[in-house]
Amino acid sequence: MISSQAFSKLTAMGVPLYQVKEIADTTEQDSCFIAIDKNAMEDSTLFHDLLATLNLNSAELKFSEIAIDLGLFNWQFKEGSEITSTKTLLITPPLNELISSPELKQQLWQQILTHI
Repeated sequence: MISSQAFSKLTAMGVPLYQVKEIADTTEQDSCFIAIDKNAMEDSTLFHDLLATLNLNSAELKFSEIAIDLGLFNWQFKEGSEITSTKTLLITPPLNELISSPELKQQLWQQILTHI
């Protein structure tokens, strides 16, 4: 970080300066995600079907407290009934909600197909 005097002089000379903005506390963002129960995931037929579709096995996955690294993308769970995805992240309702809702399962498979 530079002093305000140096910043003023550099600005007066026309030198563009980039300042790092404060990074938001990620624990706030992470707190909205649901912790992953690895045993429940591995007991789920839906989860095994998803792994088979992606040509993966359980040993290739990396589980963290709030995400599963599937290689192509990370999978996180969040309360609600919305499935969203980006190029590297899939956010879904909890697994038990996906299993009990045909509409959510359909949305899940549509999102998965966009990542393959």
